[in-house]
Amino acid sequence: MPTVSLATSDGLNARTLRELEEAVVANAKLIQETWNEYFRA
Repeated sequence: MPTVSLATSDGLNARTLRELEEAVVANAKLIQETWNEYFRA
């Protein structure tokens, strides 16, 4: 699985960034599968 990192943050606080990161990690498989399905179509 590819590594994803945050390049910049405009206006998001540390708590929000942490929550977003947790959501991405928790749903990484679904995100990748959906991405692949969309771009293979």
